[in-house]
Amino acid sequence: MISEIVRSRANVDSGATGRQANFFHGLFLLVFVAFAPMLLGLIPLAALAAMLVYTGARLASPGEFKHAYEIGPDQLLLFVTTMVVTLVSDLLMGVAAGLVLKVALHLFRGAALKELFRSPIAHHIENDTLFVQVKGSATFMNFLPVRRLLTSVPAEVQEVVMNFEAATLVDHTFQEKVQLLADEWPTAKLRFVGLDRMRTNSEHPQATRRRAGVESEAAS
Repeated sequence: MISEIVRSRANVDSGATGRQANFFHGLFLLVFVAFAPMLLGLIPLAALAAMLVYTGARLASPGEFKHAYEIGPDQLLLFVTTMVVTLVSDLLMGVAAGLVLKVALHLFRGAALKELFRSPIAHHIENDTLFVQVKGSATFMNFLPVRRLLTSVPAEVQEVVMNFEAATLVDHTFQEKVQLLADEWPTAKLRFVGLDRMRTNSEHPQATRRRAGVESEAAS
């Protein structure tokens, strides 16, 4: 009943357009497990396996490999590593391998270990604009305080300006999740400052970016 990716993909394939689909999917499963387990027992395991293989194959279609590479070679490496380790062991080991590799890539790019667990933002409001200063490494690991801030943007705010002039590393996941939150704002608009001055290894607008010279500074 957890909100995992295969269930999410199945919901999307069935026409779901919101996060409520995962909730009701899990709720329906709970109801049947609690009150009609015998009906679930009538479903052939081969049918369930076929559905899982079909949905999983769509998640790992050639188009997904191409999409990952377009974001950046690092994303393709993470995608393939997670998939291979999952196939030879299990899902938890695959996810763990992907996480460890991603942290290792961030450290190689010059991120300080302590920065990965520290809030990367400071903010203030002027008139109808929320200014968010991003400092150090902005990654999936320290995104939670950013999420708390961006999900509670005051109604009077018309623009959110995220300044990356002091950032050393901004990963793909951070940028993607910020944009997803911005898409839910009723009136406020999002604007990035300084992100285009950072180095990237692909033309994708949400590719991982780093300040020039960070790797050499970390090595020294």
